[in-house]
Amino acid sequence: MHVHAARDEWFLVSDGEFEIRVGEVLHRLMPGDSLLAPRGIPHAFRNTTGTGRILLAFQPAGTMEDFFVEGSRLGPLTPFAFAELSSRHGMQVVRPSLA
Repeated sequence: MHVHAARDEWFLVSDGEFEIRVGEVLHRLMPGDSLLAPRGIPHAFRNTTGTGRILLAFQPAGTMEDFFVEGSRLGPLTPFAFAELSSRHGMQVVRPSLA
């Protein structure tokens, strides 16, 4: 789970099913469902169907585009690498992701 100090994150599921934890609440989203993770609240998400599509939007965007460009260049990230990358873009990893 991670937290953004200065931006909100919004999720919109278009295909598949996702679990999204915002704070202590676990939500199950289906196609057409959306959810807001307000800044300052830890959150994480995972695809529970193997394949799926989710749209993420950030307000304000800040350096999130750079975060995804850098992450794609690094390939699969270890938890440590994800935490390092996140810290460079205004996010803090606060506990393990959803498993």
